[in-house]
Parts: sequence; C-alpha cells; structure tokens
Amino acid sequence: MSTSVPITEAAPATITTEDISETSALSPLPAITISPSVSMTEAALATIAAEVEVFETPAPPLNLWKEAFENVNDETKRWIQEHGLNSTEQLQPDGPIKELITLLKSKTLAEDNDTPSKIVIGDRRIVLREHVNEVVSLLTMAGDIAMNFAPPQASAPWAVGKALLKIPVKHIDQKLALTGTIRWFTRIVHRGQVYELRYTAINTDEQIVSNLHDALRDLYIAAIELLARSDVVFRSGRMKQAFRAIVQPDEATNLVSELLKKEEKVVLEAQACEVWCSARTDAKLFQRTQYMLEKLDEMSAPLRRADEGLIKLFRQMDETQLDELMDFISSEGYGKNHSELSESRVEGTGDWLISHQCFRQWQASRHRSVLYLKGNVGTGKTFLTSRVIDHLKDTLHASLQDEGFAFFYCNRSTPLMRDPLVVLRSFVRQLADRNDYDDVPKSLVQAYEKAKKEKRGLSYKECETLILDLLGLYARTTIVLDALDESDTEKYIIADTLVELIRKAKDPVRLFVSSRPDREYLKAFDGMRIITLNSDDQQIDIGRYLNAKLYSTPSFQSRPTEIQKLIRGVFTSRNCGMFRWVHLQVKQVNPLVSNDAIELWAKTVPGDLMEAYDQMWNNLKKDHGYDMPLIERAIKWVLGYLRPLGTGQLVTAIRYTIEGDTLVEKERQTPRRILSLCQGFLTLDAEKQAWMLPHASVADYFESRSEILGNCHAFVANIQLKILMEPEEDVLVLESHKDDPDDPEFCSDYIPFRHAFMNSWPTQVQQYDRWLGATEGATPDAQLAASLRRFLGSPEQRSTYYIKWFKNRLPGYDMLDSSDVCWLAMCRYGLYYVLQDWWENYVSNRPVDLCNLRYKGLALAVQGGCMEVCRCLLSTMDELDSVQLGPAIRTAIDEGHKDFFSLLMERGNFSIATYFEEKPYELLKVTRHPGLIEWFARHCLFDPVSGNSLLEAARRGDLQAAKDLIEMGADVNHRPKYASRYGSPLAAAVASDGGSFGPDRVELILLLLENRADPNLPLYSGQSGTALESTIFFYYEPPSPEEMAENELAYPMQVLAILLRAGAKPAMVLDHGNHGSALAAAAYRGLKDMLELMVEIIGKDSAIECLRQSRRPERTGALRFRSLRQSREATIAYLTDELGVDKETLHKIGLWQVSPEEVGTFEDTYFKYRPSQESRIQEPEIQESRIQDPNAGTFSQLLYIFAAVAVVAVVAVVAFVALSYGIFDPRSWGYLSSPITPTPLAHDTSRNQYTSVVDTGIMAPQDVTPSDL
Repeated sequence: MSTSVPITEAAPATITTEDISETSALSPLPAITISPSVSMTEAALATIAAEVEVFETPAPPLNLWKEAFENVNDETKRWIQEHGLNSTEQLQPDGPIKELITLLKSKTLAEDNDTPSKIVIGDRRIVLREHVNEVVSLLTMAGDIAMNFAPPQASAPWAVGKALLKIPVKHIDQKLALTGTIRWFTRIVHRGQVYELRYTAINTDEQIVSNLHDALRDLYIAAIELLARSDVVFRSGRMKQAFRAIVQPDEATNLVSELLKKEEKVVLEAQACEVWCSARTDAKLFQRTQYMLEKLDEMSAPLRRADEGLIKLFRQMDETQLDELMDFISSEGYGKNHSELSESRVEGTGDWLISHQCFRQWQASRHRSVLYLKGNVGTGKTFLTSRVIDHLKDTLHASLQDEGFAFFYCNRSTPLMRDPLVVLRSFVRQLADRNDYDDVPKSLVQAYEKAKKEKRGLSYKECETLILDLLGLYARTTIVLDALDESDTEKYIIADTLVELIRKAKDPVRLFVSSRPDREYLKAFDGMRIITLNSDDQQIDIGRYLNAKLYSTPSFQSRPTEIQKLIRGVFTSRNCGMFRWVHLQVKQVNPLVSNDAIELWAKTVPGDLMEAYDQMWNNLKKDHGYDMPLIERAIKWVLGYLRPLGTGQLVTAIRYTIEGDTLVEKERQTPRRILSLCQGFLTLDAEKQAWMLPHASVADYFESRSEILGNCHAFVANIQLKILMEPEEDVLVLESHKDDPDDPEFCSDYIPFRHAFMNSWPTQVQQYDRWLGATEGATPDAQLAASLRRFLGSPEQRSTYYIKWFKNRLPGYDMLDSSDVCWLAMCRYGLYYVLQDWWENYVSNRPVDLCNLRYKGLALAVQGGCMEVCRCLLSTMDELDSVQLGPAIRTAIDEGHKDFFSLLMERGNFSIATYFEEKPYELLKVTRHPGLIEWFARHCLFDPVSGNSLLEAARRGDLQAAKDLIEMGADVNHRPKYASRYGSPLAAAVASDGGSFGPDRVELILLLLENRADPNLPLYSGQSGTALESTIFFYYEPPSPEEMAENELAYPMQVLAILLRAGAKPAMVLDHGNHGSALAAAAYRGLKDMLELMVEIIGKDSAIECLRQSRRPERTGALRFRSLRQSREATIAYLTDELGVDKETLHKIGLWQVSPEEVGTFEDTYFKYRPSQESRIQEPEIQESRIQDPNAGTFSQLLYIFAAVAVVAVVAVVAFVALSYGIFDPRSWGYLSSPITPTPLAHDTSRNQYTSVVDTGIMAPQDVTPSDL
C-alpha cells in the first residue's frame, strides 16, 4: 500500500519516474495527496510571463561560455579567431537567435528545382522542409525563453551558430547537415541556460552545483570543438556522413559520441542538484524553470520518424478503403463521449492536476511511466481524465514530435464500453490512424483481411500484437484509460495487458489510468514506480462547478445573505470531495423557493453519496407510491438485461409483470413518462436511443441494497420464460407508433416480442446462477425455479415449450443437438444452483444415461464456463479417459478456461502434460489467449523445454505460437527421434507452402534463427538431413509473379538465401535424409538456380567432393520423374560442362549423361534405380540413418541380446514338446526343401521407424513413396 505524503510549499515532493524494470521488482512510490491546506490560488495558475514581472532573475555566478572559449583546443581557437567570435559580447540573446533563424531559412529553403526534397540516411527518410521547420520552431522556442530568462552574456553561443551558417550550401545533404547541427547545438545551449538558472549556490549545495558547472563547461567545450570540426567536414563535402551521425547517434563515433556522453554527464549532475533544489527554491522560480525543463524535454525528443524500414511496412489505401478498414477495427465512437464531457466540463476544472508537479514529471518523462489517478466513485475522475485528454491533445497537436496517442472511457452502463476487447480495438484504430501517412501498416491490413474472410472481428490476441507493432511506429506513445475499475474482468484483465504492452514496447509508453482504489487487478502495477495522484480533494473544481451552476444564478443571488451563507456552508463542509454528491444536491436546491425549504434541506442533507440515493429513492416512494412497481420494473430491466435496451424494447418490456404466478400485461407508457418517474436513476442516450444508468454509482447503490429490487437477472429471466410459454398470439409486438412524438422511428419494425429475447434467457439465468454461487446465504428465486421446471420439463425429458424454443433459436448457438435431453442444456447454461434439487437427484442416482452423457455434458459445461457443473461431473468419473475427455479439453482451450484445467489438476489422476505431449497441435491454441501459455508453464501442464509443440507451430506457420513457446524456453534445436517429414522446427519452417512463403512464415524463420536455431543441425528423422536440405526437398513451383507480388510472398530461393546467410553449409555430408547433402537434393530435383547459388558459395572442388559422398533414393514416382526430366537435363549439363562432374558421380546422385536408363528403369508407377557399384558392395538396399540417439546404441544391443535369448528359449521349448509327442515326422519335412520366393517389403519397416504422433501434417502433393518415408 502506498502512503500519503502531503505536499507543502516549504518542502515540495520530487519523485522521478523511472523505467519499468523487466528483471527486478521496483517498490512503488508513495501516494501524493493534494492537501487541503495547499489550495491552488489564481496566482499559482497564472502564466509564466506574469510571474517574471514580479520576480527578479538571479544572474548566474559564472560566465561558463567565456571559460569554454578559453579552454578549447588550438585548432578550435584558430577557427574562433578566423570568424571573429567574441565570448564577452553583451547582447540580448533574442537578437542573435532571430538572425540565426533568418539566415537558416535563407540558406536552406531557397527554391532550387534541381535539389531533391528528401534524402535517405541509413533506414531513415528525411524530408528537408519538415526538418528545417522543426529546427526553426525549436530556435523560436529557445528565443522566447532566452528573452525572458537568460542573461545578456548568453548571446555568445548563438554567434557561434551563425558562424557555421556562413558555409555555402546548395545540395540537400549540405542543407540537412547544417540544420541538424544547429538543432543539437540549440538543445545544448538551452539546456545549459536552464540548468544555470535553476541550480545556484542559493538553493543547491555548493559542491554539487560546482560539479554541475564543471560538467557544463566540458559540454560547452565539446560543442564548440565539434562545431569547428563540422566546419572542416562540411567544407570538404562530406555532408552526408556528418548528417548520418546526427540522425543516427547510436552509430556516431569520436567527437559526436563524446559530446553525447558529456551531455549525459550534465543530466546526471542536474539530477543530483534537483534533490537539493526542490526543497529550497522559491516557488515561482521553481515553476517557471520547470516549464523550461518541459520545453527542453520537447527539444530533446527524437526527430520525426520517417524510417525507410517503416515505410516498407505500410500499404497504400484510398479514402474509402481506409474508412472501411477503420470502421471494421472499431466502430465505437470513442470521441463522442469525450466531446460531451469536454463541453459539459466547467472551465478550469482539472487545472490543478495539469499544473501539478507529478503530472508534469510524468508528461515530460522520456521513459516508460504510469500515472494512476485514484478516487472513490463520484469524485469526478472522468471529468479530470477528460481534462487530461484535452491537454495532451493540445500538446501533441502543437508538438513537432512524432508521438502516438489513444484514449478510451470505460462505462459500466454500456456493456460494449466496458469490454476489454472493445477497448483494445479502439486503441488499434487510434494508433493506426496516423496523420502523416496516407497508408496503414501491412500487418494491420493482413489481420483485417484474415478476420474479414473468417467473418469475425479482431481477436484480443491479435489486438495485443497489433498494438505492440503500432507502438514501434512512434518515438513515444501516450495511452489514457478512464474508469479502469468499470472494465469487465471476467475473461480478460486489461490492466495486465497494458502492463505487458508497456514492458514489451521498445519505445517509451506513458500510461494514464483512473480507477477506484483497492481493486484486485491493480496488483498488475506492482513492481513499477508509479506516481499516484488522489482525486478526493477537489475543492477548487467543486468551487468552480458551484459557482457556474448555482452561485452565479439569479435565483441564488436573489436569496437573502444568510441563506446564501447557509447554502455555501453546507456545500463547503459536507461535499467530501464527491462531485456526484454536489451535482445531486445542486439539483435539489435549485428548485426550492422558500427559505424554510432551504433550511429544511440543510438539516436533512445526506452525509454521503449512498445516503443521497437513499433520500432520492424514499422521495420517489413518497411522491409516486402507486407508480413504484412501474419504476422498479424499468430499473430492473436496465440493470438486469445484458445489452442496452432500445426505447421501444423497454417501453414494451415494462408492460409485463407477474402477479402470483400469472403473466399480466399493463398499459403502455411513453419514454417521456418513464424519464420523469425515474429521475436520477435512469437516462436515455439521445443518439443511440438506448436506456442506461446516469452514473456508475447508481449501479453500486442498487447492488449494495439488493433488498430494494432483489436480483434483476432473476426478474428479467422469469419474464422471458413466461413470455415464451404464452400462446404466441397473446404476446405483444414491438409496435410502430409513428403518431407518438416520443417514439423513435427505429421502432417501426414489427418484431414479435418473444423473438427479441429468444436466445437471451439462458444467459440471463446463467448470470443469476453465478450470483447464487458467489453470494453466501443466497437462496434461489422460487418463481424463477418454478418457471424453469415448467419450461424444461425434467432432466430426462423435454417439454413442448423447450422443443419449440429449440427449433426456433439461432442455429449454431451452442453445441446442443435436437435430440439432447434437458439435462445437457442445464450443463451448457450452468443451471446448477437455481435447480439444485434436480442436480442432486439426477447425479446422485447415476442413471445409465448419465454414464453415457457425462463427457458430452462436461464439454458443454466447459463451453458455458460453468465450473461448478464441471466439478460435479468430474466427481462422478472414477477414471478419466483421455479420448472421451478430448472434446472438453479442446473446448477449454478454445474458450481459454484455465479454471477447468485447475479442476483436472485437483483430480490428480490425469496427466495434462502427457496429453499435450501426444497432441502438441492442441497446445498451439493455448497461445491464442493472453497469458494462458505462461499459466500452463507455471503449473507444469506442458514441458516448455520440449520442442514438439514448437515444431508443430513451425509446421503450421503459427508465428504467435512460436513466439510464445520460445519465450517459455522451448528448444529451437529440438530433434524428435521419429518424425515422418520434419526433423526440427527450422526444417519445418523452411518447407514451402505451395511454392511460397508468407510474411509470417518468413518472420518465423528469422525468429528461429535469431534464437540460435542451428541451420547445420544434423537431423535424426524426417525427409531431410538438415534444414537446408528441407528447403530443397519440399520445393514446389511458386505461383505466378503477379500473385506473389500481390500477396507479398517470398520465393523458396529467398528462404535458401536466408539460411545461407545464417551460416548453412551446402557441402555438409549428411548421414540422414534421402540425398546425403543439400547439393545432391538440388541436383536431383533439377533446381539449377539453387545449385548454382550454393556452388558459388563453396566453390567447385568442394561441391564435387560433396556430390561424390552423396546418394540417391531407391526409387521415385514415374510421373514426378518425367515432369522433372527437362529441368534435370539443364542441371546435368551444368554439372558436367561447368563443374566437370564425372559419370560415376552423376549416377550416384541419381542423374545420367545420355539416358535415364543408365541409372534405372520404369516399373509400373515408379522409376526404380539400379544399385550403384559401391552400394552393391555394401548392401543391396539403401542404408538407413546412421545418426542415432547417443543412448540408442547400448539400448539396441541389449534389446537384440534379449530377443535372441527369447527366441532360443522358445525354440527349445517347442522342440522338446514336439519330440515328446512324436510330432516331428521326417516324412513331413519334405515341403521345407521346396524353394520359396520372398515377397519384397519395399522398405515398409522404415515406416515404423519414422512414424510419430509428433508429425501429424498432411502430406504435400509430391512423389513421396512409402520407401521415401
């Protein structure tokens, strides 16, 4: 827990926002409470310029630039003399700066049609005019600040900058080099001026400030020397090399790198000064220098990103396509909520937050940081967040930097606006909508096309991946999320997701969140350094609100003075920092007329927000006692229904009530009447025409006082069931009432009311059942339980109501079949606590039907997320059958229900790890759910070190699964003992999919190589001996060039080049595989281009020697042989004519010089090779792999010995029995002497060696014969 530290003017707290540590947990910072004694005055909110007028700026004790001029090296001193620079010149700094700006513009922006407008440096594209405008703006900013704060001697360095601009420039590299140099020089000069002004001997320890001055002096010397050196470099024509050092400082050397080191040293010394300065600096000086430091941070930010590498990641789209893409990603109007809040916010609200030191530190931070605004419900966090969003939008709009920004308001009243998936989709849209690009990232387009093809939206995992990619497009990104506490945490915890994104992002991400305190998910922020602001104390904002909404009104000002004082006193002493409370009481006071009424209000004013709602509810009962059933029905429907109700839906729904056990229809009401009756508790969204709660605190009120309304889900479900059991002609329709001005036009469709709720009653009952299970002492609603029994019939039978509903419900809505008994529907929808007696009777009796249906019921319960049902069913199973349990496990993986696996672990007699070892492809689905694979690893549900799952991910081209498995520690060099096709993850990844490689598959190959996958790893099994041979063996003819270009596919040749660059050895002779080397495989397949590339790398002699030691398969398909004959002929000519390969070597690798009959003959559907001379000497069949498991040799020998002993023993026993009974008759031995013609096995035994549960892939359409396997 964080502690509260009040901030006072005498000792303001200073907290530094640090990086989020990825290796060690960092203790959180104390909470900073805005003390009531330190209210923000108007003077505190005044502008910096006004403060300058009332404060005399202390002059720095030293002229450090003068000392720097005197201590530069001799070469620089000569340069200073040549340009007539004077370090003692006393001028106001703004004059030289203006001259510098004018000179810079004239030198760089002069029109020249022959000069290009942009240049590429490394991986960056720099646009001249944009870059010059940036530098001019920075100089203007520096001039404005210098004019107000800097002493006259501060003009000396700007004269140095002007000297550099005397160099004649024409070409773009020259112009960019000049502007880039002026940019970093401006930053250094300004940094020094601010530090000299902020940290003095008056407010800082003398020794510490002396250290800062020494560091500044060294930085100034380095800057002047670098400028002098730049003059020489520029005049020599090496402009591009100079600008490269500016744009890519990480690659800079010598003077540039030394300058950067000295600048870092200055920053460190300034941080040491800050500790002393904060407690001793005059408040006004502190505020204005803080302002300058913020500007300094802006000047120090990276240049706008226009990386050439990034440009390649974008795809051009026209405006229509772009709009369609953005609407597909997220259709929620995130900006509408903000616009409404911003317009309704009283001017000045939240200024104290924007001016607060901790907020400024967070905003200026160039590191990963989190700012957490905490406050109880009703304290106005959302309005404060809206102020933060407006401030950040204005700042980013005026900034020259390339920064990302996204925000979202969670809203408990609207289910969609609290769905974490909706939040992430909105972030994707906002971060992808870049103003400086007319195109969008290709990764986003690919995800969009994939999702659209599959007729679905972006998944949660896809959004995570896309956001991480989009964060890499910006130098810094800011994300704002309001009402984190109102987000749904049933399936995803967005706090965990945001923290993980911040941790993984390569560039800084600032996160601002608002939430109620003491929430479980806030533990996600543990281990980070967090600046925490408390929104409970908002007296300034509350005062502004009261002044605008109450005190400035004519009715208030016309009241007697003593009544005004009474009202002010009540609001001052009783508001408790609760904006919502103040809002409600203003609405109570404004209509009051008499002084007696005001005095009565003051005596009975509620003490907190919940008491205020109690008072409003009691007033409703007093004023509208006879209408309370109608009011309760309306609120129950809005609270209990799972989606926002449209105007016509609610108007129709509240007509139904249950009297006794009978469904009764009441008269129709208008929306206007409902609003009038439910004031303060319901509101109507004018744009969406949907009913909702006016504030999250209203839901808290009814939940905390369940005795008022009971359980709303039970009420709604019971009405729905009653309607479904009514004769269809007796049920209302959503009628059209165009003559009624209160009815919107969207209600014009005649939709039977029962159809509107056809598929929602099970979910309503399920929500109620979960509430029963989570609420101690809760008992099922008797009316709902009775309706369910009547609607269902019985566990074994189905009522006519259920049968009719089942036929008319949405198809594919669940996994139920029309013949399923109702008990399976109870499993699917989790009807457990509400029908507890049915469960106890049915399950405890264990009928035969239960034994036959329980595994299907278990899978249905997993689909519905009903863990109590799963627990009950598992308890009836003495032993768990992995085959029958498969559907439930697969469903749990698809739905991401880790609770089900927790139940399996509790059983203890089922090995989940063994299940995944046998079915590694199932584990890949786990990676689709955020954090689930990590949870599996923590609970040892699979072996993260084993590479079986990684091999399967590589085979399927599942990039995200491969990333997650590698992060979990999967072995990238895993070699299965038995595999029919691929002997390693890399060998699987480089096998082409239809002759091409998609972007994800290429990235997967690079991912494996980056994580030290060995391209020369000898393989035990599969069709090839190494990954390089796998690329060749599984080669297919690529699609057309148009198709390759349109889908951005890579050719097999490109993948081969990737492996060769990674160090793959083409001349490596292999014991395993069909060909013995990658060279022989390429020659055999007739892939002349690949063969030439490899020969070019290793040389002719090495290639010939490798081919001599290679081999060929026993046979191949005749059709494939004939189709490749032409390409083989070209390859044969290359081998013989250019490399000089002899006839014997050609025959050995399966090729010929004149005719294929030289090496074999066609037999049926195969071309069978004749054994070569060498193979006849060794053995008539192809040798099997000589690469074995190191422990396999000893084991095999022991196995052979055991088998031999067993055979001898059996023969001896048989012989003894035969002799004992006279079975052996010599006359019957004659048939043994007749010749037997053995039937060839065609290497069928080798199938046993290479068959594996690991390799379950479908065979590619090529000639892979049984002998090849």
